[in-house]
Amino acid sequence: GVVSRSDLLKVLAREDDEIVRDLRDALAAELGPHADVHVEVTGGVVVLAGGAPGSLAAAALVAARVPGVVRVETSSAAER
Repeated sequence: GVVSRSDLLKVLAREDDEIVRDLRDALAAELGPHADVHVEVTGGVVVLAGGAPGSLAAAALVAARVPGVVRVETSSAAER
């Protein structure tokens, strides 16, 4: 089918709280309910913190697939 400009904007123009909700659901499904990754979203930019280094890298891959996410950044506990 044909994808219109308005179809693309609907995906990109999502509220941060919607992105957080979808991302937390995706993280629980992919990494389990105890992944211990802190999620913050501002303007579609996701910042992930905490968790083991492997789970943080996996969480970044999951986050990149969530509609509305424009960039993913990670922050280990040592950086905070």
